[in-house]
Amino acid sequence: MQVKLDAFPDREFPGRVTRISPAADPAARQVPVEVTIPNINGRLGSGLLARVSFTSQNSQGVVVPATALSDLEGNVATLFVVSGEDRQALAEARQVIIGDRADGQASIAEGLEAGERFVVRSSKPLQDGDAVQLSILSESK
Repeated sequence: MQVKLDAFPDREFPGRVTRISPAADPAARQVPVEVTIPNINGRLGSGLLARVSFTSQNSQGVVVPATALSDLEGNVATLFVVSGEDRQALAEARQVIIGDRADGQASIAEGLEAGERFVVRSSKPLQDGDAVQLSILSESK
């Protein structure tokens, strides 16, 4: 998100939502939101009027259950993508970049396209190239 301050009309500052109030003002139809911006030069102080532009970074993103991810280090994880059909279906280990995580779900910023099949859970640890079989609980979207 980008933050503009009236005191610095020619500059935009990168911002990050750090808190969203659980209580909204129903009359004003407003929800208080705390946005944090870096104060690198120490020139920003309290009482400045800010204008914030919220943009959706994951509008085209893919969301997967967190159980589908393994070897998570920072925002990089391994996801096993299913290639092939029926008896030729194989698990292909792929590194993905994780975006937001919440409620047992993770958005994939890079490394998985919408419509690709992936393994959510396995009865044994998977290796790249292992044969996979759909279970009775498998979904197709």
